[in-house]
Amino acid sequence: LKAMLASLQGVEGKRAVFYAVLFHAFFFAALSAFKYSSAHFAGYDFGIYDSKIWLISRSAFYDKFSLASSVHFQPALLIYSFIYGIAAHPLVLQFSQAAAVASGAAPLFLLSRKLLKTRYLAAGLSLFYLLYPAVEFNAAGDFHPDSLYIPLMLWTFYFIETKRYYLLLFVMLPAVGLKEPLVPGVALTGLYMAIKDKGRFAGAAVFVFLMALFFLTLYSLSGPAWVKGFNDPSFQHLRAGSLSAVFIEAFDLSKLRFPFFLLFPVLGLPLLRPLEFMPALPALAAAFLSSSAHHQNVASHYTAGIIPYLFLALIHG
Repeated sequence: LKAMLASLQGVEGKRAVFYAVLFHAFFFAALSAFKYSSAHFAGYDFGIYDSKIWLISRSAFYDKFSLASSVHFQPALLIYSFIYGIAAHPLVLQFSQAAAVASGAAPLFLLSRKLLKTRYLAAGLSLFYLLYPAVEFNAAGDFHPDSLYIPLMLWTFYFIETKRYYLLLFVMLPAVGLKEPLVPGVALTGLYMAIKDKGRFAGAAVFVFLMALFFLTLYSLSGPAWVKGFNDPSFQHLRAGSLSAVFIEAFDLSKLRFPFFLLFPVLGLPLLRPLEFMPALPALAAAFLSSSAHHQNVASHYTAGIIPYLFLALIHG
């Protein structure tokens, strides 16, 4: 802690962020290990992903993609299957998740320093990111590929700001492969690029291509009835085709707690920059349309589609 505080007074503040990221990753990796060893992990999603990735790692090459795209479109699980081929242990998933979420402080620091022109505020925002409750829940909760979306999209915005468009493929493509509900957020990031004139043609192409991919994955996963809603029971009212049911569900005032507890720690500043916050709208809309309280829970992985845009809008705000 002394070294962290001392480095804040240094030339760049990089060491403070570096030490904080290491501590954050180690702390939540250790917490995950303790939860696992004492059987305090929820066995549902954690067990499903452990089993699914293990099966992919042991399956024939031509079956791997179909397994990774069953139920959800998640070709990014192929990367984990290669890791399971070397070390097949559930804690590999948890440790990688803790490290990935903590690493989001690095692109946030670089992005903040470029936009705010001050290393002190950049370091402060990066440390605040590591203390932000929704970030910590993504680091410490059951493994979900969604959590990797946070650092990937933060790197995306850094590359956009520095006009390193050739690197976007290496962060946006894996983000698209994490889960199909996250694809619209990446697509709207392309629209953001086009509107802000940061690679207008490339941004428009990303938006059109990814929205087409989103509807294609919904069709292939849900069959011809995809227009009636998602397969998730939480969205059954969408399949019923009743506008009144959808309206009642979406405008349930109790759901306002969800955006309130996301925005309160940042004093609502992201709302001052709606364009930067725009790509978070699909994830927020899904939360409001869902009948499950789990989708409106700050302590869940469903915040992963909101956090990168919240911090981008916070920097600009």
